[in-house]
Amino acid sequence: MERPHLYIAGCRGIPARYGGFETFVEQLAPRLARDGYPVSVTCEGEKAQSDRWQGVERLIFPAAAKSVTASIVNDRSALKLILARAQRGDKCMLLGYGLGPFGFFLVRKLQKRGVQFWINPDGLEWKRSRWPWYGRLYLRLGERALCGQADRIICDSAAIAAHERHSHPAAQTPVIEYGAPFFDPENAPEGGYSEFLEKYQLRQGQYYLTVGRFVAENNLLLILREYLQSHAQLPLLMVTNPDEGALMRQVETLLQAHPARAGKVHLVGPIYDAPLLARIRYGAYCYLHGHEVGGTNPSLLESMGCRSAVCALDVDFNREVLQEGGLFFSKEEGRLAVLFDKMEAQGDKLLEPLRQANARRIQEYYNWERITALYERLIAGAL
Repeated sequence: MERPHLYIAGCRGIPARYGGFETFVEQLAPRLARDGYPVSVTCEGEKAQSDRWQGVERLIFPAAAKSVTASIVNDRSALKLILARAQRGDKCMLLGYGLGPFGFFLVRKLQKRGVQFWINPDGLEWKRSRWPWYGRLYLRLGERALCGQADRIICDSAAIAAHERHSHPAAQTPVIEYGAPFFDPENAPEGGYSEFLEKYQLRQGQYYLTVGRFVAENNLLLILREYLQSHAQLPLLMVTNPDEGALMRQVETLLQAHPARAGKVHLVGPIYDAPLLARIRYGAYCYLHGHEVGGTNPSLLESMGCRSAVCALDVDFNREVLQEGGLFFSKEEGRLAVLFDKMEAQGDKLLEPLRQANARRIQEYYNWERITALYERLIAGAL
């Protein structure tokens, strides 16, 4: 029996060069193709063409120039491309809901043809502070519009599924998380790690680490403030994007207020070298995770896959992922500072069980083979 064709839209393309959705598709699509499922991924490019990459058909379309509306235009182009090819019984998965009401008629046409429309909302995007109020309002309306049309809302965490069931009581909301690789230090490339440690005068296993965009909902400012107020002796490494706005001015103010401790803080730019970043994660004393918006966060999974002990903001998403593999802090002033002191006082007695728990969690649950198997069940209509 011929298997349904899965079309994936909403990412910039594969192989991944940009963000979480692209990495997700890069990991999932070739595995589905390996198992005999026909998969096509729409990709942004300069001219219309198609080719194959690791068994996956890439449907390349001319992308709109970067602008406020570019993602809407590109998602519409991607769905039009799928509409021209998809047949009854096929599946179309859209990543994100930025297309909003502008996709209404295209989705209707797909469904009338007998093509199931799935959406992966990727968390509560409308809560992110990087969007102005009107952007958040549009995304909220977009979520309601597209998720309300979807045959399946694929949620990357149980907490996201609970939200979608509340907003769309009749919706089918299968939970399929993301995966992460398990880091094997014996067989992984060194990636320039020794030079990195030397540059910042760090020692393996002797630094705190946080990785993420410098935006309010990632709480990097809170992590810095609490670190400076603690008695922690190990340095803090913050891998983040440069920011010239109000948040960075607050960082400068904090560092100036704690001159004796400011030298222990290393703010470095984003690191796109995956082997190097994996080594940095593996070598951390503890990974600090302040993200509060979203579901299963890829950065958190990647650190768990690198056998990190994790100290995370106490929200449903993080507790669901970490379970017994994390220490948790609230936003209340002084709470994380106490944990910094506790981690240094108790050392491996406290942190080593967390590292082992996180390694098991990735190997047994948040791995790409399990995630692929769940998508295969979804395609077959068994989930």
